[in-house]
Amino acid sequence: MAQYYGVFYGYREYPKVAVVGRLVGVLGRLDRVPHAYDVFRDSAADAYGAMITFTDQSIYVIAEVWQQKAVIQLSYDGQTYQDELEIDPDKDFGAMIRNFAGRGFRIKNKDAGSIARYQVLAFR
Repeated sequence: MAQYYGVFYGYREYPKVAVVGRLVGVLGRLDRVPHAYDVFRDSAADAYGAMITFTDQSIYVIAEVWQQKAVIQLSYDGQTYQDELEIDPDKDFGAMIRNFAGRGFRIKNKDAGSIARYQVLAFR
């Protein structure tokens, strides 16, 4: 069985086993391995901006933040948004993994004036 070793761009390192375990759990529920994905990297603003759209409908989404907390809203149809999901870099490895069939997302800083760097992977 091949192992997945992702790259962590944060300011601290975590055991790779935990990340691998979470990813394998998601893939096990999907019963398939996606081969295509979109990557979005930037710094979050203090207010929501325009929706960031995926190339195609996603199967699942992995969102990571570094240094500061961020709030993300996922959109199923590109028109409406789910409730806010907070991602804290000091909890859960600073990541969120969701089975999500959607079209895009928007993100902002949890605390105004802070700068949350983020990376969102949308697998399709």
